[in-house]
Amino acid sequence: MKVLITILLVLTITVTSAYEWNSFCESEFPILNANFQFEEQAILCTSSGLLIQFDLDWTEYEAGGLGVMDCLKIDDDKLVTLLGYNSNSDGIYLFDMNTHEFTCLDWLFCPNFLFFNELDNLYYAGSDEGITRSFDGIHWVRDPLFFNTECYSMNEYDNTAVLDSDGSIYNRIYSAEPDFEFGEDQGLLELDDINEASGLIASRAHNNVLWTHNDSDSEPAVYALNNEGEHLGTFTLEGVENRDWEDISLGFLESDGYYIYIADIGDNAQQYDTKYIYRFAEPIVSASQTPVNELIEEYDTIQIQYETGNYDAETMMVDPLTNDIYVVSKRSETSSTGFDRVFFASYPQSTTEINIMEEVAQLDYPPAAYPFGGGYSGATGGDISPIGDEILIKTYNTIYYWKRNSSQSIVECLLTDYYETNYIQEPQGESIAWEAHSNGYFTLSEEPMSIFPAHLLFYDLNSWELANNANEVKDFQFTADGLLYAFMPGESYSSGLYSSYDFAQNWNVCFWDNYLTSIALDCNDKLFAGWEEEGIGYWDETMDEPLMMNDGLPDQQIQRVVDFPIIDCPSILAC
Repeated sequence: MKVLITILLVLTITVTSAYEWNSFCESEFPILNANFQFEEQAILCTSSGLLIQFDLDWTEYEAGGLGVMDCLKIDDDKLVTLLGYNSNSDGIYLFDMNTHEFTCLDWLFCPNFLFFNELDNLYYAGSDEGITRSFDGIHWVRDPLFFNTECYSMNEYDNTAVLDSDGSIYNRIYSAEPDFEFGEDQGLLELDDINEASGLIASRAHNNVLWTHNDSDSEPAVYALNNEGEHLGTFTLEGVENRDWEDISLGFLESDGYYIYIADIGDNAQQYDTKYIYRFAEPIVSASQTPVNELIEEYDTIQIQYETGNYDAETMMVDPLTNDIYVVSKRSETSSTGFDRVFFASYPQSTTEINIMEEVAQLDYPPAAYPFGGGYSGATGGDISPIGDEILIKTYNTIYYWKRNSSQSIVECLLTDYYETNYIQEPQGESIAWEAHSNGYFTLSEEPMSIFPAHLLFYDLNSWELANNANEVKDFQFTADGLLYAFMPGESYSSGLYSSYDFAQNWNVCFWDNYLTSIALDCNDKLFAGWEEEGIGYWDETMDEPLMMNDGLPDQQIQRVVDFPIIDCPSILAC
């Protein structure tokens, strides 16, 4: 088998530019990418698996016949990788640095790139199916804005990210404060039986499906509806009382998929020592089905008590990353002071013994007056985003928002500054739920005195905006001063290297050329380009044509060019 060689270009700047090719690693398989995030440990992605350097020696770890397109460090023990191309096994995989095993995290057909966006602390994976993102590198959700579009490149500079999708380029501007549209009325709830909606959650397994339930003394049932409020089914828990159901959430069990959690935690008179959370496998529901009536016979009962006393509560949240349960109390009805208490039960919660929930935080946001008199209250609903990085807690007149960074727990996040986000006052709004892909949130009100019909509202996230739909460029690279480079591949008359100073809204042509495969900036922001057959070239704004640098280069088919940060002098790695 032919040996392909990955080589290192070292560029030493003197009076004149001098460079020398040095062999870095030999491989029987094409090398597709490289990662240098681990100290003194290089990782190369090959068409067969991973090559990892230990004490200057290379060890190969095969990926079950799949190629590794890209990889990123999660922590000292884990890598997230993209495996395969145009196969049924394509996807996002976890690589354990200790066991050296690959585990599939999510299927993703024809993967193209991985990118960690420091603007929002999220991992992104691009593919021929669109964009998928994650907070922890392990739990991933699709972005519906780019379903079934080809995404090849992403990068960020200052407070703006750029992304290509089907030949168009999109910008997203980030700020600390949340940016949601005002609520859009999705319509009246079709089912009249839902008159005291006290909880809401969006299904993550079934598109365009929501779950809700009524408040106290109603039937012990959850109702499925679609995003337009149309009724899809009633699912009744056998042998259970709806003493005061106040919230609903979702968790994920690895062996069984998604589970619905129902919180019987309301206690207006603070008289019940024990509250109940019911957990059962999420039923299969289609957003267009004829309504059904089903009986839920199999469920778990999680009994909870609070370590500091009895409290009325209307908010339960399940962390999608850990399945830990959080309950937020509702402050005293008669007082305009005080705070909401946050209680915690770690996963796995006992289903045979009482779980004592630890008080882990106190939230001191402004109290809300009851819509029809009777004093003040606090949290009436809450939800953690599907990827675990954003938290919403709702009162009768305000929605509070927290953004979590990668080093924070849920509790640590709740103890940081919050923001108030958009909310249209509802008659007696007690329900809030993230959209299934974290792209906005729904709210739903009770129908007090049966004279205020409940409308489903959706608050869309302002995210990606079209910047340019004229250039099918890829491989975005930002210099330190914000100059963006990209190239158009292929044999088009427009193929070549481009630059932009306005986040890809307008482009300047650096040079025309076919068959570019990759570009990279070294540590001094000098730009290098790789060709399918012609090797490596160097270019800057003072040059009309790239300077080819192939002397001593043994193989001129370039898969990828990557900045090489291991040594002190400016250098790049050519795969």
